[in-house]
Amino acid sequence: MFAALRRVLGLIEVQESGDKIRITGIPGESVMKTIFEVWGTNKIAENLFSKLTPSEVEFNRFFAVDIAYAFTRIINEKRKNAPIRALKKIVALMYENTWLKDTLVRHPDILDRTQLNQLKWGPMEHQDGFFDWFNEMITRFKLRGALLGAGPGTGKTFMGLSLSLMLHADVTIIVCPPRAVKKVWEDTIVEQFKRPTTYWHSQMGTPPPRGKKYYIIHYDYLPKFMEFVKQNHWSRPVILLDESHGMNEIEALRTQLFIELCNVTRCQYVLWESGTPVKAIGGEMAPLFSTIDPMFDADAQARFRAIYGKNSSRANDILSHRLGKVTYKVDSNSVVTVGVTHHKVKVQIPNGESYTLESIRTEMRKFIEERVAHYQGNMRMYERMYEQAIDQFERTLVTSEQRAAFKTYLNYMKQIRRGYDPKLHTEMAAWCNKYEQKVIMPALPKQLKENLKQSKSVVKYYKLKVQGEALGNVLGRKRGQCIADMVPHMGLENIIDNALKKTLIFTSYVGAVDAAGDYLKARGYSPLRVYGETNNELAGMVNEFKNSEDANPMIATYQSLSSAVPLVMANVEIMMNSPFRSFEYDQAVARVKRLGQDEDVDIYDVVLDTGDKINISSRTIDIMNWSREQVNEIMGFENSPLVGSISRESYMTMDPELNTAGETPMDMSPILMEEFHEAMVTNGYAAEGFHTEPGPLWAQWATLES
Repeated sequence: MFAALRRVLGLIEVQESGDKIRITGIPGESVMKTIFEVWGTNKIAENLFSKLTPSEVEFNRFFAVDIAYAFTRIINEKRKNAPIRALKKIVALMYENTWLKDTLVRHPDILDRTQLNQLKWGPMEHQDGFFDWFNEMITRFKLRGALLGAGPGTGKTFMGLSLSLMLHADVTIIVCPPRAVKKVWEDTIVEQFKRPTTYWHSQMGTPPPRGKKYYIIHYDYLPKFMEFVKQNHWSRPVILLDESHGMNEIEALRTQLFIELCNVTRCQYVLWESGTPVKAIGGEMAPLFSTIDPMFDADAQARFRAIYGKNSSRANDILSHRLGKVTYKVDSNSVVTVGVTHHKVKVQIPNGESYTLESIRTEMRKFIEERVAHYQGNMRMYERMYEQAIDQFERTLVTSEQRAAFKTYLNYMKQIRRGYDPKLHTEMAAWCNKYEQKVIMPALPKQLKENLKQSKSVVKYYKLKVQGEALGNVLGRKRGQCIADMVPHMGLENIIDNALKKTLIFTSYVGAVDAAGDYLKARGYSPLRVYGETNNELAGMVNEFKNSEDANPMIATYQSLSSAVPLVMANVEIMMNSPFRSFEYDQAVARVKRLGQDEDVDIYDVVLDTGDKINISSRTIDIMNWSREQVNEIMGFENSPLVGSISRESYMTMDPELNTAGETPMDMSPILMEEFHEAMVTNGYAAEGFHTEPGPLWAQWATLES
């Protein structure tokens, strides 16, 4: 009664206590209804608010910025039946009675510009702008760092080093891709400082010594470096994360190690650097907030991931507004002024018909029928193989903890084998798979280990295994072979010979790298090939590409060369296929479109031409453009246009699982992903070029399945 009376009288109060902010006297039901009307989902209110009653709401203080923005949007739109006057008062009180009041005042400077005298070069205008922004926003929003979303080739390396100097860091730890350790960071440190400074990097072949000013480590060195970190103490550490989009998955081991690095060092300032900060979905920002915002505690993280984890299209404006407070964006087009021209190259090949979706659907259907018949007819054999391995493993159990874990495994397996349901059993299946891999298989002799490997998926969910095999053995193989078959018909010689400078060729497939390399070598060219097996030779190949007139073109997979390495000795790129994620395409273009480029850039986008019949080459471009649309929404700015476009409506026709609640093709079963990857490895197709990201594969599967 008293609470209702307060609401009627408009006696609204906003109080902050600990990690919670409470608003009393608020018409909670009306607010929730309005939020649903504006954003079309209850997911936002249900997860933003930890408590919501007819007269009171409570929320984690991390979300104060987001709630103030949401209420302000409702006020500005003058929504009918919305409690506009109450919301105005709430927003005003939030800026009076919570930590948001500190965002309205100017704080003392944290950057010492005189430290830039140690460097040979001074900052450019856009770099000075970043320093001004960092100096102001970090203290206003109580942050420990920020995201430098600067376009590739805009001088992020210089900005990171300069920032650590101006913050008077006693140590700077640089975490970067392996290919950037020497060619980017070591070279810059050696060349940039007026006086030599001390550094160590993870490719020196020696353990990290104490007392260095700079430590440069690649992602995979993090486990070893953590042991060194735990034995040392620094008072003003700064951490720079290069190509930070490589740490977008919070559950990945290296992401967890990076978060641990920030925590163990008690790092005061962390700078995430990337020209393509978001790959596709908003939940990728959770690792960023985990390291730069002290208010992003476990409760805030869980709620953030519930809102943005699988799909954020309903709340992208809220996330974009929030990222605007922690992100400084530099569009490479405003810094790198060379022109970029995209040329669409349509290629016809004699066997193009075999790469249409209609043809592949027929081949896949035949494959599926054969595999289903095989597993059904031989199920008892697979069950015996599985049972023999499990019986042997059970004999190795000693402790009560081991037996308890095994009992859990058997219980989960029993439920899964009754009939696998991805909505009910995904987490159980993932737990079982990890238990099999990490616990059971290491305890088995060689033959039983092999038996378990062959049988475990069959007895759990043979239909899902067939799907994974079909994606790997048919669709995955066809994708790579399509590019290889197009190589002789792309006109590579003409493009390379008419280029003003050298030429880069990109593809997603190792087999296509070799196909193009062999083709050009037979015609008198001296191509350089960059993929997983040759990555340890990358530094030498880059020098050869730069210094040898004959070394041309360089052919690479997107994963091996689409980031970190400047290659301004080339001004032409040939994209033999579009990658699934637009960030890879943008990064590849930025190898040549960057500071230091003195010629206009030409990009040739190759696509198979099968007339009015859809094929797996042209469909990939649609998938990449869908990815770009998601990134543009989340980051709040437009990227460079690509070939073609795709609307949400057209994507819904590709994927029948895309429903009105806003789910996207990103939500492919991780178990199916695992089966797909295993099929690729087993059949020799897997390499860094074969993507196992959920959205594209599921969209392809849905299209073919229909």
